[in-house]
Amino acid sequence: MCFDKCECNRHCKRCEIRTTAVTVADSTLTLTIPNQVFDDREKICLIVCQNIPATAEDFPVVILDNGVSYPMLVECGEQVRADQLDCKGRACYPLRVCSTPNTFIFDGKKPLKCTKFVYPQVGLPATTGAA
Repeated sequence: MCFDKCECNRHCKRCEIRTTAVTVADSTLTLTIPNQVFDDREKICLIVCQNIPATAEDFPVVILDNGVSYPMLVECGEQVRADQLDCKGRACYPLRVCSTPNTFIFDGKKPLKCTKFVYPQVGLPATTGAA
């Protein structure tokens, strides 16, 4: 069962884009939407209508539009993980479309759930011993 209406009050150009499928393959959670054409910075609300499979674990989330997968990111650029989404479906996620690079950015006031995924550290490894 899917939400009848998203109540985010963001005044989206196209609110309530509903997923047609939710699948797990190749360590990725894919949210499929009907074919769309989006403008840069366009606000949309994605409604996930299907349950998220338990096998999705903490896999990265992508949105499949017209046969192309686009990553779903949080504002800081990290990829949204499957365990951050509501596993029962019927959830509305406010997103902003970014065209350079092509991504969907989570744009909600309420933060996503914490993920159990441990992001890798960035930078050079520490040196051991004297130089």
